[in-house]
Amino acid sequence: DPLYRLILSKIICITDFILFGAWIRDANCPFRLIRKSILDVLLTQVPREAFAPNIMISILAKKKGINMIEVPVAHYKRKTGATSMVNLKLINFAMKGFKELLEFRRSCFNL
Repeated sequence: DPLYRLILSKIICITDFILFGAWIRDANCPFRLIRKSILDVLLTQVPREAFAPNIMISILAKKKGINMIEVPVAHYKRKTGATSMVNLKLINFAMKGFKELLEFRRSCFNL
């Protein structure tokens, strides 16, 4: 992973722990296997317009005691193209996600 992605993942990890008490190595992981019956329950608490629904799903699963197994994945260097998340765009992305997590904490956990 590029350095910016590693830093962003660590910030999300720490933020999730501080706000929700949930330690999740990569809450925004785009690949996961979840039973449909469990996903259906979790999605009832995720806002339809969520900017980062994967993070919310991970937090809810952890808080509900759903067994999660995190497996490290090897990443390969990009062969073509360039990342679209740089500088100001990355900062705006992170701030939007943080604000959404604060609202999610207030609405879902009544804290």
